Amino acid sequence: MLEARKVTFHYPACAKPVLTDIHISINSGDIVGVYGPSGSGKTTLARLLSGYLIPDTGKVMVDGVELPQRGRLPVQLLNQHPELSVNPRWMVGEILAEEAMPGRELLASLRINKDWLKRYPHELSGGEIQRVTIARALGTETRYIIADEITTMLDAITQVQIWQVLLEAARNRNIGILVISHDHQLLNRVCNTVLQLSGQSGGLKAA
Repeated sequence: MLEARKVTFHYPACAKPVLTDIHISINSGDIVGVYGPSGSGKTTLARLLSGYLIPDTGKVMVDGVELPQRGRLPVQLLNQHPELSVNPRWMVGEILAEEAMPGRELLASLRINKDWLKRYPHELSGGEIQRVTIARALGTETRYIIADEITTMLDAITQVQIWQVLLEAARNRNIGILVISHDHQLLNRVCNTVLQLSGQSGGLKAA
């Protein structure tokens, strides 16, 4: 189980915390949706759960153990702007092989063309780079995916293809997924549970 226990977080420039006393849990194989207004702390929650931010109080835990701060994490973050998650000086092949090269079946399911491996990120479209980051995130040690508005800017066909791959991974590998989106139709279609984040002291509640 991936969980945040009584997590509070504020940015140094902000007088009030972005999130206060937040609790959320995601079981292996679960697909949990979160939505909320702009500024409610959705992306902050995503970064806390994936280890990019450290809570002021409370803990982020996997199976009762605090999320490690070093090494390959069992929680992988995917975000709306995948170009910010890759090294622009590396070719796609190097990016994919950073941990371990994904298998041919996964690359094929994401429609990752063999020719892309010798290209740089700026030579691909946003949707193509997102496919690359998803393939990288679905490494053998990954147990949870945090998907923060990952298909908002993509065309309908690419959205369907990406979600098919992620949902299949959840089924076949028992990967838990937290889906953050403004798209209520998407959340209702792919998630087992949908929660609303009110921000600050409002917390999370069933939608």
